[in-house]
Amino acid sequence: MMLSHGSAYLMVVLLVQIFSSSGCPDQCQCFSRTTVVCSNENQSVFPLNISPEARELILLNQGLSQLHANLLTHSHSLRKLVILNAGLRSISDEAFSRMESLQELEISGNAEWLGLNQRTFSSLQNLTRLILNSDRLLAVPSAAFDWLRNLDTLELRGNALASLPEQIFHPLHQLTTLDLSFNQISRVPDGLLRNTSRLRRLSLQSNAISNLPEEVFFGLERLEELNLQNNLISCLTPGVFPSSLTKLMLKKNNLTHLDPRVFHNLLYTTQLDLSQNKLTEIPTGVLWSLISLESLDLSENQLTSLGGTPFKGLFNLKSIHLQKNHLTQLEGQLLKDQNDLQRLDLSYNNLTNIPKDLLTELNFGIMVTLGSNPWSCDCTLLSLFEWLKNHQRSLQDPLKIRCAAPHFLHGVNLVSLEEDALFCLRELPSSPRHKSLEVPGAEAIRCWLREEEGAAVVQCKVRGCSRLRFEAVYDINQSERVSREWPTPPGCPSGIGSDS
Repeated sequence: MMLSHGSAYLMVVLLVQIFSSSGCPDQCQCFSRTTVVCSNENQSVFPLNISPEARELILLNQGLSQLHANLLTHSHSLRKLVILNAGLRSISDEAFSRMESLQELEISGNAEWLGLNQRTFSSLQNLTRLILNSDRLLAVPSAAFDWLRNLDTLELRGNALASLPEQIFHPLHQLTTLDLSFNQISRVPDGLLRNTSRLRRLSLQSNAISNLPEEVFFGLERLEELNLQNNLISCLTPGVFPSSLTKLMLKKNNLTHLDPRVFHNLLYTTQLDLSQNKLTEIPTGVLWSLISLESLDLSENQLTSLGGTPFKGLFNLKSIHLQKNHLTQLEGQLLKDQNDLQRLDLSYNNLTNIPKDLLTELNFGIMVTLGSNPWSCDCTLLSLFEWLKNHQRSLQDPLKIRCAAPHFLHGVNLVSLEEDALFCLRELPSSPRHKSLEVPGAEAIRCWLREEEGAAVVQCKVRGCSRLRFEAVYDINQSERVSREWPTPPGCPSGIGSDS
């Protein structure tokens, strides 16, 4: 049957009206028969007339102050309930009594201090995800989660929790993700995570934890990701971490040293972040067991050297971050096992040079960051200079690679120099004020450089029948130069020429 444009339009309007009248509450939007979204900060009552076909209800910026008993009586078919940025102060024990089918519950961004009691979630035995982020929770009752036997994910991020009852997570045998980050937890009880053997992801980021009990993670044989960054941890006990870890975040703690055996069992760890601590050295062998490691971050510590071969046997390393330390030199064999290295950051250290042996070990396609080091731009830097010229596409920050010495090249971009600008001076034994210039390929010419009343004076001695040509360049672009040439002296005696 063919319909005219007018008939088709009328049918669409009628369908929308029928659909709206059949199940979409006032001041809400129904994007489908199963999804209802309500956003009204002045609405202080729970939306009524929710369709029995609705499976997902999202409430944004509501003025709700409490969820009282029987409020959700007609929402028993919901699978997902989200309440964001409300003003809830309390939740009745019977608020969810008719919602046995609910699988996901989120109450986050609460403007008031939310209070929970022992039976708040007692009817939600099929719940798999519970998210209570940024709700200003001060405490959680010890039996609050006792009925949530099927819970897979629990997030309590961004609250004001200072402690947790030791048995609070014991009934959660199916839990795989637990987020306790951005609270005020100072102590993790030894048995807190007992019975959560299925846990795969655990975040304790941004708390006030200073100590980890030796068996705090005991039994977590499936734990893959552990985030402990931004705490106050100063010491790590060997064996404290489960051997199943693939990602370990220890950034921004108070670690000053590492026990050589602290990571000995982490054979599957691919990412280790130790940045923003107070480490002054990397003990020999402390990283050798991390044979699966791909990313290592040691930036923003107080490392002055990396003696020996700290990365020995780490053949899978692809990224090493060493920026913002106090490194003054590197060993030539530092990266001998890192043939697949893709990223190396050595910026903001005290490096004046890099050994030639180390440069030859670098992968051709590697990205290197070398800026903000006091590079000594003389003949000893020729190996690095040549590498930079041949690998300019590998440089992350070429404009920040600048000379610190000698003084006449201070602040000059190293990559922009010509090779002949990198020459060496050596002290003359007869006078500390004179320096000898090595002139490659001119064995019959010997020159000295001295400073006299603010001027640089070059004095040369010519042996045999040699012609002397002197040239001074005043800037790296060679736009200003002084040049002078002396002919071969008559009779070929020794001669002396000078200019300043």
